[in-house]
Amino acid sequence: MDRDRLGKDGQVERYLKGAERERTRRQNEKNRNLRGGEREDREHRGHRTRGHEQWDEEDDDAPTFQRIRKPTSAPTGRRAGLPEADEADCLVVGVESGKVLVELHGEVVEARMLPEFVVRGAVTVGDLVALEETRGGSPRVIAIAPRRNALTRTDPANPHEERVIAANLDLAVIVLAPHEGGVREGMADRIRVALAPHGVEDLLVVNKVDLLADGERTALEARIAAHAENGREAIAVSAHSGEGVDQLRSALADRTVVFVGPSGVGKSTLLNLLDPSVQRPTGEVREKDGKGRHTTTSSRLVRLAGGTRLIDTPGVRQFGLGPLDLDDLRVAFPELVVRATDCRYSDCRHLGEEGCALEAAAKSDVHLAERLGAWRRILESDG
Repeated sequence: MDRDRLGKDGQVERYLKGAERERTRRQNEKNRNLRGGEREDREHRGHRTRGHEQWDEEDDDAPTFQRIRKPTSAPTGRRAGLPEADEADCLVVGVESGKVLVELHGEVVEARMLPEFVVRGAVTVGDLVALEETRGGSPRVIAIAPRRNALTRTDPANPHEERVIAANLDLAVIVLAPHEGGVREGMADRIRVALAPHGVEDLLVVNKVDLLADGERTALEARIAAHAENGREAIAVSAHSGEGVDQLRSALADRTVVFVGPSGVGKSTLLNLLDPSVQRPTGEVREKDGKGRHTTTSSRLVRLAGGTRLIDTPGVRQFGLGPLDLDDLRVAFPELVVRATDCRYSDCRHLGEEGCALEAAAKSDVHLAERLGAWRRILESDG
């Protein structure tokens, strides 16, 4: 790639040369430490597991979902043995086979990756990376900044493997749509559990509410109100009529956001409404099973008006969780936690144990019964 395309007045060249100097300085410092017997960094990495190469699943055809081993001491998906740079400031906006798309001085440029980054699937959308100049003119990723957080799910083909969906998030927008007259929140619950260890806020968006009959809409409003009582925000949206779009736009302002949900719920359509200049392809829902056709085939970060940095992801049909922590599960079900204080045993798992307060309360509370059922489905399948 011609370096003149990367910036003006030599900014890119100065940046890349500075990155090369910084890399040399760090390597020299590391060599001195090793000669002096200071191997703290190597020992710190020794107990962390290594990742595996990228793997695309026919389910969602998402080459930017990275396959790595379930982390032990690196809950944000960071792989051991890879260079890290605290001062990396180039934002990854897309990942393809062997290369990434990176923001550099206001422009999106293509950068190659070192082999260890490609094999281990180390880079994901939302990462901050450092670059170096190469003789071919195209920059190369040489280090990744430590992640603040990450949204991950297990690999459907191997529950012991984990995929990184997006990194460094302020908000996860879980997009659902009515199916057969109702809204199924099972995937939303699983995503909330995955977000819990990282403290990432979530927002439930129910799209296509114009398709609901009056009674179904009333039931949805009651559910949204129940979520609000427990400190969880939800918005009813119609990409067709524009209902709720302004409220959604306001909730996303000045934040790094990931859109995640099943295929066919209208994520790309909502993105196009939020900023018409983006215009991602949209698709239809299959009549035979109500499932959507994939229109977004790779994750991509786009900048919207209002300072929003939005990561649009391919639809998923299942959202697997790794080893389940009950504390993370409780974060996703605050309405159960309040009632659980009356359980006879403090370690009650609410699976029909003697003295379970939720068992009795659910008989007279429809919403509580629904939430208890969702809790049990996750615990029985992943716990």
